[in-house]
Amino acid sequence: MAMLSRAVCGFRSKTLIINLPGSAKGAIECFGFIKSSIPHAVALLTDNRKLVADVHKSIQATPSIQATPSIQATPSIQATPSIQATPSIQATPCRSRSKVKLNAADRNRKSPYPMLEVDTAFSIVLQECTPTLEKELIHFNKALNRILAEDIFAEEPVPPFRASIKDGYAVRVSDGIGERIVRKVTAAGDKPCEETLKAGEVIRISTGAPVPPGADAVVQVEDTVLTKIRKTPDGTEEKIIRINVAPREGQDIRAVGSDMAARTLVLSTFDRISSAHIGVLAMLGKTEIKVFRRKSVGILSTGNEIKQPGEPLAPGQIRDSNKFTLMNLLKRYSYASNDCGTTED
Repeated sequence: MAMLSRAVCGFRSKTLIINLPGSAKGAIECFGFIKSSIPHAVALLTDNRKLVADVHKSIQATPSIQATPSIQATPSIQATPSIQATPSIQATPCRSRSKVKLNAADRNRKSPYPMLEVDTAFSIVLQECTPTLEKELIHFNKALNRILAEDIFAEEPVPPFRASIKDGYAVRVSDGIGERIVRKVTAAGDKPCEETLKAGEVIRISTGAPVPPGADAVVQVEDTVLTKIRKTPDGTEEKIIRINVAPREGQDIRAVGSDMAARTLVLSTFDRISSAHIGVLAMLGKTEIKVFRRKSVGILSTGNEIKQPGEPLAPGQIRDSNKFTLMNLLKRYSYASNDCGTTED
């Protein structure tokens, strides 16, 4: 029972309750120390006097346990007649490949390594990580959270043409209110109209379409009334509309370069690229950009009990989860990770 004293949590009726660590590795190691004594402990609990007497006789009649390569006898801890190997309860040495000291007498009671504050540990990591200014060229759509290694300028104005902000009619402000002839219709993506808009004319225009020459305002469709339809097979073509609200010069028109003038500095070296920046790069047509090369962090899993997620588990084994958590945490902050595999204890 002396071997069980540290592990025993208590008794309930005739049940022996053993306290083991929460981890599979720790539980296996601790159970290995006490498993040979459990039959004798159960015999005592169940008042199996015959088995108890047999064990006692066997202990008194057998030599003391011999030191084995895995459990060394030391001058301070002698093998005594009070702990004997018996025919019914064999003391089996641990044949683990682990280099961890499983013998309780040899294990460190305190860590030989000093505890560090988080700030101190973080400073050590930064001291050991040498900065790099190496650059690499990558596709802009893979640049999220990367550090820009060049200045980005707008090579052309945005927008590059006068564009309508609303669906309506391109008009001449000098015409004021009244009826107008609808000369044609233009939509976003159409080739810009080259003919100058004349007095008394309007052009039906959609949002984003180029404003024709001669027009200096756009009147939204809500401020107009259709007064006459052109004779067409489907009868849907407008011929004459009435402008009910006098327009102002520049009304509902995006001027050339109103979003961004040519040669504007858009992004600077050392900017961290966000999702909004990627949208800006797409707008500028900048498909490849220079960024600083990332540091790679190696992740090594340790433990005799560790298996990969897709592998079947044997008794006493668990699947590696920490490695994949850390690798994806690094990915979240745009660090490269290197899977260094798994090593035994």
